[in-house]
Amino acid sequence: NASFPNVASLPATVLDDRPDVSIAELQYKLAVQNKALAYTSLLPTVQLDTFQGASNVGDSNTFGQLAEIDDAYINWIINPAVFGQIDAYNASQKAAYYAYIDVVKKALQDVDNSLSHHQTANERYALTKQSYQAIKQKYDLTVNLYKRGIRSYQSTLKEKLVLDRAAIDLNQMKLMQMITLVNLYQ
Repeated sequence: NASFPNVASLPATVLDDRPDVSIAELQYKLAVQNKALAYTSLLPTVQLDTFQGASNVGDSNTFGQLAEIDDAYINWIINPAVFGQIDAYNASQKAAYYAYIDVVKKALQDVDNSLSHHQTANERYALTKQSYQAIKQKYDLTVNLYKRGIRSYQSTLKEKLVLDRAAIDLNQMKLMQMITLVNLYQ
């Protein structure tokens, strides 16, 4: 059975199943995250410390007791190499984006080519089937004429050969149609 739903009406979301598109998408997401990570180097670092140590609270008898000392400071030293990293990650993000676009375009082009081949194979199969049916009707007519004694056995055999060749062509067209369908789903 070669009758399948119209695969040309499937949405472009079938591209989500393609591994090359998924890999390109993940590479783009990784490049975006790397760029965001590089920008975080421009933010100041806040360090919060808590120390415990011996203290003298004002009474000479309390010297040596443990007390907690909290310390907080901001380190705003920017390494100039960060700007180079940001530019490098920005460039890698753009490269990953264009690579993703190229992969999607190629995938859509592959799907479009497969759809065209499948549509052409369906049309050729339909025409071959019509031709086979016409040849079969002619053969049936020739057999009936042979049974009535109007046609010779030799002409009936020639029509049978033509019918068999048409059946072979029909099977080859059906095989081509199935191959294009498998290629389309691949």
